[in-house]
Amino acid sequence: MEKGKIVFDMDIDTFKLSDKTGFSLIEMMITVTIMGILLGIATPQLIARLRIMNVRDCAQKLAADIRHVRASAMSEGRRAQLVITDNGSKKNFGNGQDALWMTFIDSKTPTGSFVASDKVLSCSSCATGMTIETISGIQSLPVGLVGTGGATNLSMWFSAIGTLKETSIDSSIIITAASDKSFKARIYITSLTGYVRVQTCTVAGTVICSNKGDWNDI
Repeated sequence: MEKGKIVFDMDIDTFKLSDKTGFSLIEMMITVTIMGILLGIATPQLIARLRIMNVRDCAQKLAADIRHVRASAMSEGRRAQLVITDNGSKKNFGNGQDALWMTFIDSKTPTGSFVASDKVLSCSSCATGMTIETISGIQSLPVGLVGTGGATNLSMWFSAIGTLKETSIDSSIIITAASDKSFKARIYITSLTGYVRVQTCTVAGTVICSNKGDWNDI
């Protein structure tokens, strides 16, 4: 080798590409078929999981507003009110905003529907497709205010000391997905203390969410 020169001695075969590259049509068809089967199995489970998350989130959001309206009643020394639409659809309560429920400090005596002088605390909604209803019978949300279009809204109010309206009894609000009512969330409010609990229940087999033991706190 001559002085001052660098010689590279490499086998050109080491740079040859493999004769096999990519996938054959049959391999691609098999892969797509397997992915389709897996997606078909997983999709219903993902939809069900998303539905459960939406129900839980809606219940926790409404419960947070209930706690807030109670705290506001005590801090301002006035009655504060929660109004929920009667059919699970957004509605204008008279303040220019569409929502599933509204909370406000009531400036009137006796308590009535929302007017411009009332202080709005919140106007909130849940994911599309949620149903908000009450348990009939012993544990029912008082039916009160007349909303737009003559529809009666579900309403409750807290006194200045944080208790539910004097004539109210313990109340429960049930939240489900309109398309599948197998998973339920319940907001339970005791009239004496105004304490709010959020619970869930899954309808399965003999469990129909009618007994206290069927519900779990979250």
